[in-house]
Amino acid sequence: MVSRTERLVLVWLAGALIVVAIALSIPGVSSPLDAPSGEEREFVEVGDDGTEIWPYVAAEPSFENPRGSINVVFYGDHVWVRFFLRTQVGTEFEDPPEFTVGNETNETELEDEAATNETGGPIINRTRVAWKDAYGADRYTYVEFDGEESGTWIPQSYQLHYGDYFGKQYHLRVFEPSEQRENWTAVQAHSEHWDWFVLTHTVDGLEEAQVQVELDFMEQPFVSEVGREYYYNGNTYDADGWTTVVRLTLVSSMLGLATASTSRRFLTAIASVSRRFLARMRHWASEGTKRNHYRLALFSALLLVVLGVRAGGIVAERFVPIHRFVVTPILYSFLVVGVPLSAYTFGRRLRRTEGFLLGTVGFGTAVLLEYSYLNIAVLPIEVALHRLVLAVAVGLLAAGARRRHEGPRLNRYAVGGALLWTAMVVLVQLV
Repeated sequence: MVSRTERLVLVWLAGALIVVAIALSIPGVSSPLDAPSGEEREFVEVGDDGTEIWPYVAAEPSFENPRGSINVVFYGDHVWVRFFLRTQVGTEFEDPPEFTVGNETNETELEDEAATNETGGPIINRTRVAWKDAYGADRYTYVEFDGEESGTWIPQSYQLHYGDYFGKQYHLRVFEPSEQRENWTAVQAHSEHWDWFVLTHTVDGLEEAQVQVELDFMEQPFVSEVGREYYYNGNTYDADGWTTVVRLTLVSSMLGLATASTSRRFLTAIASVSRRFLARMRHWASEGTKRNHYRLALFSALLLVVLGVRAGGIVAERFVPIHRFVVTPILYSFLVVGVPLSAYTFGRRLRRTEGFLLGTVGFGTAVLLEYSYLNIAVLPIEVALHRLVLAVAVGLLAAGARRRHEGPRLNRYAVGGALLWTAMVVLVQLV
């Protein structure tokens, strides 16, 4: 016979499934827009020699399933483009810079972009940043050089990033033409964050990274123009089809440049959020009852595990001389074992309804705080759904931790939660 408490747990589970259905229709939780198929492909001209480029990148030499839009193009010597991207040579600016869109000048869009990015991961700066070497999956784009009967697939020449590998970063894939006479460089710029459950980066969008590149080259003495041209490729992620075009000046104009430096505080967002959370919980815990302490322990443990893994990866990357391939399995094991273990351990002293509610809400809050720190407002729908199912699994583990004296050591809620957690952790690696 099902008890009243068990019925309440089932009601909470049904409510979570309803939330899943609602999440499928929320515009803010979305997957990348459908990119054009091979039959719908368009080419745009780059340079002055009639060379055309397919304004997308793909995971393999194929027009099917483009993975992102080309959103930055440089005109100038390839060596100097690489040099200016990798160094902070340049000048700072105080007033909003100008960039051209067609024949018009826009001063406000970049200013608004810079003002709306506050904390979490890399931010849009008013100072040039030094992009560092990065490593990632290979991508290809298609080029038809003038005078050739057929085009050529070219792989990325190098990759750069700015930000935290285990947090949020901007990522550039740079394509240099194989023909030495060509003076253009194409870039696919995007923002991404490390997903500890998938053990890879998830792309968040293209606009932030594109604007950062624009700001890097605004009002620099070695740049003659920063503008935007329409490339008809505004159908991946948040791309709008307008590609940034940066034109470099002659080498002689680069003499006497000052080096700009940038700095920002480490992990202030997590510290600030933690202080606010503890202040709000103080009244709840001050009643002095053991049950309130158990409630607080369960909720806090889930926060500490999830946010601790995120912070641990960033701190290790910045301050510990150890390769990320060593850090990743350690922190991943701590995450996939620590979350269910915390739920089961600290849920033993709580009623099943309380355990399910606090376990689900605690894990969900940790995920929201994590993405808030990374300054990510939109998630692919498959990621949001995955986290929601994991939250239900954590709630079932916490609910099943409390056992009756006459009952079995592991009840069906704990077993169900453990199986659901394991299945989601394994399946996300196989998809």
